Amino acid sequence: MPFAELMRDNIELLKVDGTRVPGLKASVQPGKIFMNAGKLVVDAGDLILRNTSTGARETYRVIDPGFYEAHLAIPANYQMRVQRLSAPEAASAIASVGGDEISAERREALFSQWEDYGLDIIKQDLGNGGFRFVGGPPATRKLALEWVRMKESEKAAAVGHTINVSGHNSRVNIHSTDQSSNTIVSGGVFNELRQALDDGVADETQRIQLKRLIDDLEIAKDRKTFTGYYQALIASAADHMTVIAPFCQRQLDLRLIPAV
Repeated sequence: MPFAELMRDNIELLKVDGTRVPGLKASVQPGKIFMNAGKLVVDAGDLILRNTSTGARETYRVIDPGFYEAHLAIPANYQMRVQRLSAPEAASAIASVGGDEISAERREALFSQWEDYGLDIIKQDLGNGGFRFVGGPPATRKLALEWVRMKESEKAAAVGHTINVSGHNSRVNIHSTDQSSNTIVSGGVFNELRQALDDGVADETQRIQLKRLIDDLEIAKDRKTFTGYYQALIASAADHMTVIAPFCQRQLDLRLIPAV
């Protein structure tokens, strides 16, 4: 079968500078998109918009363009490694491409998104070009760098007082009485869970979503909050229970006991 006949999906290329290239054909697979190269230049950080026959639209961010020169009967082509974006992530990514002006509303939305990812992830992404989590045109990456510096300054300022505490999940209460209880789960358990996901969940988008739930579990302050996040993790990992179920039964279920 000719290579071109494998390209059955209708896509549009949206580059980080705002340029749109509609009417393209490709083969969209989990984590990969195959497409004839032609004269197109695809870069990391570009977006691929797929229009399905049902009228739905899927959005993918290019992680690695994967360009291959022509060989025998196969023309020059892209075998892109991509990340599928959720609806909120897609809206944010599409709104960020093109132009250098960032509105106050957009700035606030980006700051909130980066807070969810965390300082360390955004710093690492910027160090690798800022294509995976920051995205957008250079103005967005410049703003991300500004946000990183601001968060680092806040952390430095927070180290202005020396407060000695002891015990798991200790708190400092000023002019108030602490009525809460603690749920103790060791950090090693969460790290082992994350490693289990890295080893057993191939889909990058699902792996990131599950790791966010593990992050929520790790910072839960009481039994009710912990239990809610635990149930959300089990529900979200329904397709991967063979990876985490034995682990959870053995290690997490035994720790849903509040320590006062």
